[in-house]
Amino acid sequence: MIFNQKQAEFIKKEFDIDVEADKEIILDKKVFDHIIDESFLIEGVESDIAENCPLSERGEIAVSIVDMVCKGRSGKNKNEN
Repeated sequence: MIFNQKQAEFIKKEFDIDVEADKEIILDKKVFDHIIDESFLIEGVESDIAENCPLSERGEIAVSIVDMVCKGRSGKNKNEN
């Protein structure tokens, strides 16, 4: 996975997990799944709050993480088969 600076800061703030921005990293499957699952939940909560308003920055970053994984832009986690 390659996270950008905003995503890395979000992961640190939300999950207290240090990831280095803009570098290929390999995450433990449990950590990877936790980040993705929680980001998906944050996306949902922030979308509900926003309703007819623009999504918050927190929500946008969560969406970017979920999208990155779903669309495979950075490839799948190397610990995945």
